[in-house]
Amino acid sequence: MTKPTKQRPRYRCAFSLIEVLVALAVLLILAVLTSQLVSMTAKSTQGSSTRMGSEDISRAVMGLLANDIARMVRRPLGDIDALILNLPGNDKLFFLGESPGYMAKAQANDQSSFSLIGYRINQDFKLERLGKALTWDQPGASIGFLDPSNGSAAGQATIAQLWPNTVGQAPDFDGADPDFAITSEDVFRIEFCLVDRDGRIFQVTSNWKAWEDDDGDGIPNLNEIRAVVVAIGVLDRANRAKIPDLAQLAAALRDPVQVDFDPPNPRLMRSVWESAISAPDFAASVGIPVEAAGSIRIYQWILPFYTQ
Repeated sequence: MTKPTKQRPRYRCAFSLIEVLVALAVLLILAVLTSQLVSMTAKSTQGSSTRMGSEDISRAVMGLLANDIARMVRRPLGDIDALILNLPGNDKLFFLGESPGYMAKAQANDQSSFSLIGYRINQDFKLERLGKALTWDQPGASIGFLDPSNGSAAGQATIAQLWPNTVGQAPDFDGADPDFAITSEDVFRIEFCLVDRDGRIFQVTSNWKAWEDDDGDGIPNLNEIRAVVVAIGVLDRANRAKIPDLAQLAAALRDPVQVDFDPPNPRLMRSVWESAISAPDFAASVGIPVEAAGSIRIYQWILPFYTQ
């Protein structure tokens, strides 16, 4: 009789508690790192998308403004008015041009070649454009505004006198007109300064007359201006919604003063505004989220005037 063989006990392969805990810790670390990577990628993509969107908006706005300025009516006689208003806060611009404008169908048969063009930031801090088409029987459509020898009205008048309800009255020039249309809901800040034929950068004063000859007094008239410098502040709609007081934000991008433009080291609006935005305490001082402050974009163009 054979002796039965003794079977060895079978051991099951398994992880120890320590190994399980280590594996869970590693998985947790990998999950956190992956989550952070995804979050950083999403923020980067969102930032790039916001930047590209702002750049597209700025190009569209500046393209429209450049086209209007290129078609501005100016004559060698220097008898055409324009309103370039350097106001506290956002500036405003009104002039006659050959760009298309709005007109009621009933008047369409009498439409002239000219329109009253304007740009401003409205009370909701959105950029508006005025395009008011003129009929031939309207003052201003005949173009001759003023007697350049003495600045008196020559059968016509200034833009402010001809369209007081549209452009408004001094000092705010906040008129109302159905021909104002929102051009961009993202542009909340706009400033203008001018460049004369000698390359001098300047702001117009409240008593500036577009038709007034220089006469050595250092005040160029419209025909002596060679370019307009336009700076805009852009903030996408998602971040605008996070800001309770856009007026405070707009005021934080201060108005330039003439000394900013003086040689030998002139500072244009973009330089002034970007210096303010880059300050470490900018968001806190204005009372806006840091991410909203980081989404503000400043753009600046030099748009040439047609040379007579």
